[in-house]
Amino acid sequence: MKKTYLYLLVFVALAAILFFFLQQNNEKSTLTSKESDFAVEDTDEIGKIFLANRSGETATLVRQEDNSWHYNGQHLVRKQAIENLLKTLRDVRVRYVVPEAAMPLAITEMGTDGIKVELYNRKEEKMKVYYVGGGTSDNQGTYMMMEGADQPYVTHIPLWEGILTPRYLVREEDWRDRAIFRENHENIQSVSFDYPRQRSFSFKVEKEGSQYAVKPFYPTTTPTTKPINQGKTQNFLIGFTELIAEAFENKNPYKQKILTEESPFVIITITRTDGTTREVTLYPIDETFSGNHPNAEDGIEKYFVLAKEGEVEDFMLGQQRVLRRVLWAYDFFFDE
Repeated sequence: MKKTYLYLLVFVALAAILFFFLQQNNEKSTLTSKESDFAVEDTDEIGKIFLANRSGETATLVRQEDNSWHYNGQHLVRKQAIENLLKTLRDVRVRYVVPEAAMPLAITEMGTDGIKVELYNRKEEKMKVYYVGGGTSDNQGTYMMMEGADQPYVTHIPLWEGILTPRYLVREEDWRDRAIFRENHENIQSVSFDYPRQRSFSFKVEKEGSQYAVKPFYPTTTPTTKPINQGKTQNFLIGFTELIAEAFENKNPYKQKILTEESPFVIITITRTDGTTREVTLYPIDETFSGNHPNAEDGIEKYFVLAKEGEVEDFMLGQQRVLRRVLWAYDFFFDE
């Protein structure tokens, strides 16, 4: 009987120790889970993303009602850039815990070169805050650490190789939409093309009810008597749906010299039905243009592009192969 009581006491003691151990382990697991839970399963819940680096650069990305994103409350966000970031926010996973020997370096790196990431839902409630560091020596993982945590982790996207840091962009020019034109043709009231060096090719297309009128831009140009090809004219306007620049050149040291000393190839002005306008001027980079009409490709491969809309002005780099679809001349709109 005494042995039975003894066995019972030992069992109870062991059970109590096991319970205590499991409870402690469960609490530790919960903490670890929170510290390593970088992914957002449903990125549709995200309404705002704030990014900041140690150089003082910041980016605030806000989702609009139509699901487009705007950068710092002003500029449309480049579609591919936001899609890459949202995919990363959804698919990022912990690969392994940073080894103790590498921990000081990882933490120091995030403190000096890291990117702070703040995620908010559509109600502007904070969801997560964490830091993104550089990559591991084998370039197969990225250091990350939750705000307030002591433990950094090496993260990755399963079945994808590379460092995730470049997806967390901060610079304005990396985020901004590079569209030279992004127009709904139904919202275009008129388009004018002024070719200063080829005046006879200059023209103006204007909506008149359900039809389009095409007229010479300069009064010295003799109007054609040929009938307007309405289908061809509409296709011309559809060409403005999406024309993307290669890059921004706002910091180009020769910008002012180009704008003041170079002769523009064409000045394009779009007026929308709501009265807003966009003016785009093209400056050929290769001055050997010798074609007989604006669609000729002789010598032109790229343009410097000055785009103005409202108070926003941008200097960009555009390609002939992209822009040529709208570089028409006056006589192209008419039946043979």
